[in-house]
Amino acid sequence: SAETTANYSLLATGYTLSADGQWWQLAGDSGWLAADSTLSSGFCETLAEVGAAQAQAPSAPSANSSAASGLAPDEVIRRYLSARVAGDGGQMQQLACSAWSAQAAIQAQSFRAMRAELKDVSCSTIETGATSATVQCTGHIETEYNGQFRQWPLGRYQITREGDAWRMCGEG
Repeated sequence: SAETTANYSLLATGYTLSADGQWWQLAGDSGWLAADSTLSSGFCETLAEVGAAQAQAPSAPSANSSAASGLAPDEVIRRYLSARVAGDGGQMQQLACSAWSAQAAIQAQSFRAMRAELKDVSCSTIETGATSATVQCTGHIETEYNGQFRQWPLGRYQITREGDAWRMCGEG
């Protein structure tokens, strides 16, 4: 019988290693796809590196504490946003909680091919608890790619206390 090959473009948002092999998590809660059944491109290699590192070290790296230690929640977000426009995935991951670390690596890739700037940014902590906080930011990220300009509005960010530091842990 003849073998049929279909080409589809899918967005991977996560990666994991298991006893069954390597798996890509698909966007939109579409499930998981075996990595050996795909051809990957784009930032899939970054996802794989982050996933492999997390599999080997499931807890947050101790280096994280130096980047975020002693910072107020709104300052963590300002630094996270600055690292994002610079495409500095290492800094973003140091400022992120362990659950957000892979997303930080993905976000670092998002503006690398563009010229990006923070514009009119102001952040303030609007809610604080013992282990969580919410930060609201106004302003936007302005990008330019191939002569096209775009503005990305800033919004609300979730912060979690891990160890001795506040860490970026979600949007919205």
